Amino acid sequence: MQDGFNSTKFGLLVKDVKYALRTQINNNNNLVLVDTLQRMGIEHHFQQEIQSILQKEYEQNTCFLKYQNHHDISLCFRLLRQEGYHVSADVFKKLKNNDDGTFGLNLNQDVNGLIGLYEASQLGVEGEYILDEIAKFSGDHLNACLANSDEARIIKETLKYPYHKSLSRWKNKSFINNFKGINGWGKNTLKELANMDYFITKEIHQHELAQVFRWWKSLGLAEELKLLRDQPLKWYTWPMAMLTDPKMSQERIELAKCISFVYVIDDIFDVYGTIEELTLFTQAVHSAFLIEAKWFACGMVPTTDEYLKNGLVSSGVYVALIHLFYILGLGVSSMHLQDISLMSTSIAKILRLWDDLGSAKDENQEGKDGSYVEYYMKENKDSSMELAREHVIKLIEDEWKQLNKEHFCLMSQSTRSFSKASLNSARMVSLMYSYDDKQSLPILQEYIKSMLDVKEAREYLSKKNEKLKTKQERISECEPEVENISIPLLEEESIGDVNQLSNKAGKEFDRLPLCGTSDFAYEDSSFKQEEFLPTSNSVSDEFGLQVEVEEKKVASFNGNEGVVFEVSNINAFGQSFRDYNAKSERQKSVEEFYRVQHINQTYDYVTKMRKEYGKLNKIEMSIWDCCELLNDVVDDSDPDLDEPQIEHLLQTAEAIRKDYPNEDWLHLTGLIHDLGKVLLHPSFGELPQWAVVGDTFPLGCAFDESIVHHKYFKENQDINNMIYNTKNGVYEEGCGLNKVVMSWGHDDYMYLVAKENGTTLPYAALFVIRYHSFYALHKSGAYKHLMNEEDKENIKWLNIFNKYDLYSKSSVRIDVENVKPYYLSLIQKYFPKILRW
Repeated sequence: MQDGFNSTKFGLLVKDVKYALRTQINNNNNLVLVDTLQRMGIEHHFQQEIQSILQKEYEQNTCFLKYQNHHDISLCFRLLRQEGYHVSADVFKKLKNNDDGTFGLNLNQDVNGLIGLYEASQLGVEGEYILDEIAKFSGDHLNACLANSDEARIIKETLKYPYHKSLSRWKNKSFINNFKGINGWGKNTLKELANMDYFITKEIHQHELAQVFRWWKSLGLAEELKLLRDQPLKWYTWPMAMLTDPKMSQERIELAKCISFVYVIDDIFDVYGTIEELTLFTQAVHSAFLIEAKWFACGMVPTTDEYLKNGLVSSGVYVALIHLFYILGLGVSSMHLQDISLMSTSIAKILRLWDDLGSAKDENQEGKDGSYVEYYMKENKDSSMELAREHVIKLIEDEWKQLNKEHFCLMSQSTRSFSKASLNSARMVSLMYSYDDKQSLPILQEYIKSMLDVKEAREYLSKKNEKLKTKQERISECEPEVENISIPLLEEESIGDVNQLSNKAGKEFDRLPLCGTSDFAYEDSSFKQEEFLPTSNSVSDEFGLQVEVEEKKVASFNGNEGVVFEVSNINAFGQSFRDYNAKSERQKSVEEFYRVQHINQTYDYVTKMRKEYGKLNKIEMSIWDCCELLNDVVDDSDPDLDEPQIEHLLQTAEAIRKDYPNEDWLHLTGLIHDLGKVLLHPSFGELPQWAVVGDTFPLGCAFDESIVHHKYFKENQDINNMIYNTKNGVYEEGCGLNKVVMSWGHDDYMYLVAKENGTTLPYAALFVIRYHSFYALHKSGAYKHLMNEEDKENIKWLNIFNKYDLYSKSSVRIDVENVKPYYLSLIQKYFPKILRW
């Protein structure tokens, strides 16, 4: 997430709204607040509070006795119904004036009451005639109010896009901009929270779309089948509309892949192949497409019933919803596919009929698609186009009643997400098929722009910082192409702009844990990561380092140019250092280690471990005793070393001592930097390897892609926390690394031991001990935005130390007894004789 996003402010705003929801629970304003949160698209932050309010309303006010006006009764009815509460439509009967059928409204003064009634009527099911009456009554009178009411804009929007049958996300921004508060409360709080959430969601969707484009491009189908509709943007729009929870990135991406093949198969049958070829292809697909192809090839005219029955299957709705069923994990529940069959049928029918209402023909299909309107007019010779369309609209309205019924039945806790996503797919239909006279889709274009154009989001969230550009900021310089992909792609169905994105910065979008990790990893040889990474010299310049790193040696920091430590080219296994892709006997165990580590290292876990081991009550011993205790320890995370740890400690210390003879504190730091690995010993609880060793990384903010084996973070539970997956996360930019929660392991533990036992080592030594495994920082330049000035001063020592820590891992052996007296003297100088561990 961009630098301007203030996670602390965001959290406080959420807290304020939660307080309001809890304290206003007995106030009539609570329902207005719930409705406001839903219309702003931020209800996912308050599900528990909203359910508590609605449950209490349902239990105490099933007869709606406390509500005296039409708007409040309608609002309560609608909110309860849409969340699956079984509220009878009979509550409206008491409002009806049997003498004149006006429902007791002053038509000139209570526009809000009319709007409330009309909105409530959209949640009717078959047989609820009172809601049919309300729909007609309120609809007629709202139309009559259009000419004279000050609220003409709201009336027009309500009639055209009633809330229940429209995508709430589409109208979020308009509602936010026009929000005036609730009886004087919430104007600033809710607007600011909604705007922040709205813009965060935009960026999430934009990064997901980039993944879908790269996946589609890698398949090469658009190159092989030139007449295919090349529309990954359009395909992604479906799951973007259906799955509105920002945390469901991976689900949206996977569903987009499924939907893409529905469109591809449809095109294959409509455009490619003879009947004979399509018959063979059908053996691997489905007969519904073949039936349509035969009708069109032979000039057959099916009945409307035949056409609609077959069209339900060829619409692809069944395929998409079955995939959604399993993507959401319902396949391992008590649910069965037959439980969703009626809902799927209703959505398929709505889609097919809406599609056929459109007069547009896809530019590549040359009118080969059939149409319910066309076949209805052939069946009913006296019918005009207008009457045929009215008939179709009536069928859609009836199907919505059936869909409402199925939706209410599937609103249990386990199936709620599926039911809401399915309902959203029906809401998406009218946007997807609302062609204008120019055969374009202006409403769909408006929706896509509102959800995917990140320029506005970045202007809102970003603070320009020209002085210091992090790696992520460098990447953003090549992203303007992405900002422009939304509308041109819809009009021209071209992926030219996204090709630029994929070729130049494609891999960088996979770094964002917000959008999960696709099973398909797109590798583009033309992408040069080095273009966006600072060179070793520029890293030094950014932090004011006084050290120049060359390929084969580390220059002396104390100005002694004649003494250098020669850097080895290979590790003890004959491979390059920190090569996590090299094939070796050790490599498989290293990768498995990081898989388990990335799954289990969470913010809550680290907090618990720091509290437990910060007590330092496990054992008492000297520094040297601890060194000897490590003799039997082998680090499973290290691809370069297969020797007892004390060998590595002395290799590091002696290499530093050779080049920096006057910096004895740095010699001792080299010796003790890995002593925290005693956590693997039974005396310390014998923690698993993943809780002790390996590269460290921050928790509470986004996992940077430079972290080794980054792909396994997709199973970490923190990936589901929206705040943890922003760039700054729970931290402030420039807060200092001492305020950042790092993954738990030997680095942090040894830092606590040294600090709490009163070491006299300089703070630079503690910094090296604590962050020497933080390779994402000192090797890749990630997370520098969290550093303060003291960190920037100390990292120069860490960069020096790291070369010795890494490149001293070789087959050169150290005579322990020969060097032991020197290090015992340093231990006596900087540490007490006995330490608490």
